Amino acid sequence: MLKNRLVCSFVVLFFILSCSEIKFPHGQRSYEQYCATCHMEDGSGLGVMVPELYYEYDELSEFASMPCTIRQGIYNPDSIFQMIANPDITPVDITNVLNYIANDINKLDTVFTLEGIELALDSCVE
Repeated sequence: MLKNRLVCSFVVLFFILSCSEIKFPHGQRSYEQYCATCHMEDGSGLGVMVPELYYEYDELSEFASMPCTIRQGIYNPDSIFQMIANPDITPVDITNVLNYIANDINKLDTVFTLEGIELALDSCVE
């Protein structure tokens, strides 16, 4: 009887844990570390001060410049807030963050590869 309860409890726990809606949990952790302070946990941003990270499917091209933006930041002399550079963020973390933003925040069905992110970073203009 006790054995059956343990097995049933294990099966229920397994299904609960496997039903996570987050497709890219590593990306979520990296996003929380590098991005959520300004862009908010859900990607909603802070109005005109910090942009939201929601994109329409036809705006997938927005993601093309993101590796360089994440690594180098953005300086806008007309803005009170600046996006700080993250020179030490790894290509793996950038890949994870972009997959999280695209798939978990925006509910798109696209996957960024490490190789693609490394190529994008190689083409960043200093």
